[in-house]
Amino acid sequence: MQTQSTSTDRTPEQTRASERVDSLRASIDRIDEMLVSLIGERQRLARAVGTAKRSAGMPPVDGTREHDVIQRIVDHASDHGVSENEARVLADQLIRLARTTQGLPVVSRRNDAAAA
Repeated sequence: MQTQSTSTDRTPEQTRASERVDSLRASIDRIDEMLVSLIGERQRLARAVGTAKRSAGMPPVDGTREHDVIQRIVDHASDHGVSENEARVLADQLIRLARTTQGLPVVSRRNDAAAA
């Protein structure tokens, strides 16, 4: 049976690397908190959009807007080292969340295109 090494068993390089990893992970945790906060704000706005569309008798789904959102996210993501595929997955999830928040059915993008 192997035992885990303790901090006293580490080399100075391992200690520095471990501290660096901890620092990087703390930064990731802060970013995650900001992302959740921003997604919450986006959901609040999506709810307001849904309410406004219902009260105005507008169609609940705007395929053109969804397409534009995806394209804008893809275009912006490439400036930050995020692949097109990753950006599309993110955009699709954001749209799914918005639809859920607005009480709309969540369907795949292919189904929407076929229905258009």
